[in-house]
Amino acid sequence: MSKTDTSVQPAMAASGAQISPARILPAQILIVRHAEKPGLAEVDQESDGPDLSTRGFGRAAAMAYLLTERTGPIDFVIAAADSKHSSRPRETVTPLADRLNLQINLNHPQDDFQGLADAVFSHDKYAGKTPLVCWHHGKIPDLAAALGVVNPPRPWPPQEFDRIWVITFASPTATLSIVPQCILFGDSET
Repeated sequence: MSKTDTSVQPAMAASGAQISPARILPAQILIVRHAEKPGLAEVDQESDGPDLSTRGFGRAAAMAYLLTERTGPIDFVIAAADSKHSSRPRETVTPLADRLNLQINLNHPQDDFQGLADAVFSHDKYAGKTPLVCWHHGKIPDLAAALGVVNPPRPWPPQEFDRIWVITFASPTATLSIVPQCILFGDSET
């Protein structure tokens, strides 16, 4: 199932201190890029608009029913906050959140990956649970680093919308696995 497994250094808190092995951590954190957008995948232009493309809305709908078959149960849904340039992360996870009857946490703008990591590591509600995070591809490596992954793959390829980054914690070490979504025709199986 795993395409890439990368062992990483101990997870770090915002202060740079190692997260205590005694600290209860999430079972895993799932990270996905927002679904397809209009225009060229490798270029962000205002003319693309803030919303998903038709294929992107199709991926969002498919994720609602097929993503948990790949990942197991999802307990929380988090998306980068809407901006004047993009509401795509929220649009991507809305069908899934609706299906699972979960509220979407939109408290963190796209550059606040450290704030998101601090929230996940400091709230007991995430202990042993699985949050799904939907973010902008250019920021996902920084988000993964804030969650304890050392040297995450960079950059996230701009044409790639069909991957799940799975971060698991064997205290105090985080492990990153990259797995294909395999939910739409044309998605990579590797």
